[in-house]
Amino acid sequence: ITTLLITVLSLLVLNRNCRRNAERIAVLKNMVKFAGAGRFDVRVEDDAEDELGELARIMNDTAEYLAESRASLEARKKELALQLLEREEIEQRLAEAATQDPLTGLPNRASFVDHIHHALALAERQQGKLALLFIDMDGLKLVNDAFGHDGGDLLIRDIGERLKKSIRKSDYVARLAGDEFVVILEN
Repeated sequence: ITTLLITVLSLLVLNRNCRRNAERIAVLKNMVKFAGAGRFDVRVEDDAEDELGELARIMNDTAEYLAESRASLEARKKELALQLLEREEIEQRLAEAATQDPLTGLPNRASFVDHIHHALALAERQQGKLALLFIDMDGLKLVNDAFGHDGGDLLIRDIGERLKKSIRKSDYVARLAGDEFVVILEN
């Protein structure tokens, strides 16, 4: 009877230990499932000094590492997005600077050269007419001498605005350089 009692008690203890280990394994398995879904915030409370306890500590450390890595990657992703936005803004400004006169905001010489080639080809293809007006401001040196270059710049901007307002929407005005403007009148 004693042997039977010891055997039954041993089986009960073994059964309870097996059930407890099965529950611990289920918790670890659940943590793996969460990690597989990208959730690294789940931790396992298991401070036992056995293989399952060691596995729990390793999994907790790994989850912590992955959470920190994700946070670092997200921060870097935001940083790169900002850098890309800044780069696009710089490229836009450079593109404008390459084709736009900074004083008047009108197209510049490079833009004019592109536009005149297109306008000539279109006029030839449609057997249309094209007028090209070169405008040079006389006496700008006198304005600069009397009012300084700021006064001359103000006059150049004003002339650019007046030219822009006096042409049709289909026409084209550009500042070539200094006090020189050009207007393309199509058809």
